[in-house]
Amino acid sequence: MFGKIGFELAPRITVLVGPSGAGKTQLLTAVHGCLTQGNDPTITAEVDTGKAEITCRFVDPAEESFIVLSHVRSVEGLEAKRDAVERSTLDQASLKQLGYLLGRDYERAAFAELGREDGVTGRWRYYELTHRGRTYGPANMSMGELVAFSIIMALKALRPGHVLLLDEPENFLSPRARARLADILIETAATKSKVVSLVVASHSAELVERFPSPYLRLLGRNPVAGITIEEISHTTPALERLGLRPKPKVLTVVEDVLASAMLAALLALTAPELSTVVRIVQVGGDGNVPKFVGPLQSCGFGLEVLGVLDGDSREKVANGTLQFPAGRVAFLPGQVPPDALLMNILSEASSEVAHHLGVEVDAVSRALVSAEGLDHHDRLAAVADAVGLPIGHVTQTIIRALANRDQERAQITELISVIRSLAHTDD
Repeated sequence: MFGKIGFELAPRITVLVGPSGAGKTQLLTAVHGCLTQGNDPTITAEVDTGKAEITCRFVDPAEESFIVLSHVRSVEGLEAKRDAVERSTLDQASLKQLGYLLGRDYERAAFAELGREDGVTGRWRYYELTHRGRTYGPANMSMGELVAFSIIMALKALRPGHVLLLDEPENFLSPRARARLADILIETAATKSKVVSLVVASHSAELVERFPSPYLRLLGRNPVAGITIEEISHTTPALERLGLRPKPKVLTVVEDVLASAMLAALLALTAPELSTVVRIVQVGGDGNVPKFVGPLQSCGFGLEVLGVLDGDSREKVANGTLQFPAGRVAFLPGQVPPDALLMNILSEASSEVAHHLGVEVDAVSRALVSAEGLDHHDRLAAVADAVGLPIGHVTQTIIRALANRDQERAQITELISVIRSLAHTDD
């Protein structure tokens, strides 16, 4: 099914990310079989656990919830059987986790373990919750409550040397609950220090976004290699694998088309993980930028707003001609308008730019001569026409050369640092 694959678990917690059909459940099942000495002859593995003795458990919270409901609906004399066994009450720490996960203040949570009556060896749990003085069982619980209870029970049972394999625990949970589940999983992995690892298979964007990239592994199918497992440097590829575009976190307001292209290119070159969480809008001139930044930021619509001015506007901010809320302005590199800066870079680094454009240095030199005397707004377009390449490609190539210069590199670092701080990412 898999071919020959190998991967290394992240410390304490690993999130396997992939769309439906990528092989997440099959992989967890295979790992479970390997760690429990399963007798499937099609699976062989070498598992390095050091000297630790491993106890491995596979949990599919949705499947467990269906088993509970099936028994509640089909077992005859359930009430008497339930009352014949001792109920256990969830401890306060686990009860608090359950309440946080679902956004409800439960007064009590209890469970009783009963033998399965569906022809399968094992036990199932009858759950009870008390909320606002009302106690109710599985028949009156939502699927989200059943799944959440199953997850909390699995985490509660963890002991030193345990590996817990959680298969798509986000099923039947709300988007807010999925994000909170990530918090609980991280807290559990951090506080239960002798747990070997939590391994979570998920296709939930809300859950995936909460984890730093070192804890993510991307699953995919390759017609040649079969199942592939990749480590990543930031979370964007994980979301893209799920067919999703990350939600924007920062709205940057710039002066014009060139400023927009310059900022986009700098992000792609120096901080690609920010490219998909930063949106860029053009407002036509430096005087319009503060007119948009203040009102947009005060709207409180879930995005951080930042004005990004051309480099030649630094003095206007310093002398108060252009005013912004504190921390809401940054600058493109340089001390002159972007088009003039890029022409200067092209002139000074013509060999480097020509190499990356795939044209002769003489062609760039002739293009520079042909653009002399034109308005600085028109010179880049004239150069692009002269070398026979799209202006966007020429602009991005010059920006690459710009990013290699010491003075501009420091200014770029400062700009990216401001954006990163607003995006609240350390990736």
